[in-house]
Amino acid sequence: LVATLSSLRLCAMSINGKSLGLEALDQPDLLWRIREAQQKDEKLRKLVDKGVVGYSTAANGTYLFRNRVSVPDNKDLKDE
Repeated sequence: LVATLSSLRLCAMSINGKSLGLEALDQPDLLWRIREAQQKDEKLRKLVDKGVVGYSTAANGTYLFRNRVSVPDNKDLKDE
């Protein structure tokens, strides 16, 4: 199991000690593309701007829900 997990090349991401989950290093631009899509998602931006419980913004501008990256309703991004 350890060898299998090592072969996935995953790293834990955290902000202020809170885990954001795992990011695949083979797709370093995935988080960037998610942030770009978040900025275009008017509904998501309004939720974050209004301070709806559970939503926040990370220091790098990524929108979070319950300290996890909030992926906009975009099939291609969600499939990755």
